[in-house]
Amino acid sequence: MSSSSSNKVAYFAAATVPSLCVLGSQVIGNAPRSVQAQDQVAFSIPAQMFSVATVESENESLTEKSIASPFFFDEIEPYMEEVQVVDTFVPRARPATPESLPAVRVTSILPHPKNPLAIIDGKPRRVGDTLDTGWTVMSINGKDFSVTLRHTTGKEIREGLNKD
Repeated sequence: MSSSSSNKVAYFAAATVPSLCVLGSQVIGNAPRSVQAQDQVAFSIPAQMFSVATVESENESLTEKSIASPFFFDEIEPYMEEVQVVDTFVPRARPATPESLPAVRVTSILPHPKNPLAIIDGKPRRVGDTLDTGWTVMSINGKDFSVTLRHTTGKEIREGLNKD
C-alpha cells in the first residue's frame, strides 16, 4: 500500500469509527436515538417584604414603607450555641500515708568512706540524689548496709538490702 492510500484509510477510519461507537452504544445500551431539548421551568424568587422607616422632613412624622427583599430564603432563626460548662473543680491532694508512698528497692550497697554508692530501683545513686518517685537519698550506711530516704511529703524511711 502506498502512503497516500494508507492516509485515506486513516482519515476514513477517523471519521467513521466514532460514529459507529455511538451507534453501537445506543443499540447495546437501549439509549434514545436522539435528544430533544425541553423547555426550562421558570424559577421565580419569592420576594419577602420588610419595612424601612423613613423621615420625609424634620417636621413630619416617621413613615413606614415596605420594600421587597432581594433574599429569597425564608427567615433565618438566630444561631445559638450550646453553653459548655467547664468543670474547674480540682480535688485537694491528700496527705500521703505510708501505704500510698511509692516503694523503693535497694539491691546493692557499695561502702566507701568518702563516696558511698547504692543501687536503688536499678540505678546507681549517691547521697543527695533524688529518685523519680519523690524520694531523696539522705545517707548510705556501709556498716549495716542500709539507706535512709526522705520523701517530698516529709516521710523518712530506712531501707536495707532486699534479699531475693
